[in-house]
Amino acid sequence: EALRAHLASALGLEAEIGERLGEVRHTVMAQAISLQVHEARVRRGRVRVEGYAQARWMAPSALVELPMSAAHRRAVGLIGPGQV
Repeated sequence: EALRAHLASALGLEAEIGERLGEVRHTVMAQAISLQVHEARVRRGRVRVEGYAQARWMAPSALVELPMSAAHRRAVGLIGPGQV
């Protein structure tokens, strides 16, 4: 329920949250971070972002071309090729 509420308030999306695909644990400046990766399907809404020039949907295979932190790269690795 918390993830669904966050997607609605932060991105303007109504989503159905599916299974948990995994977790990535990382430490930044002595702070432990846990990234939870879930399957989700957008049911309604259009992506609304603030503070970013643009947002777009991409296939998981295309994400490897983007610059990102090691923790985010591991999280993306949990998304299977059929998860588009």
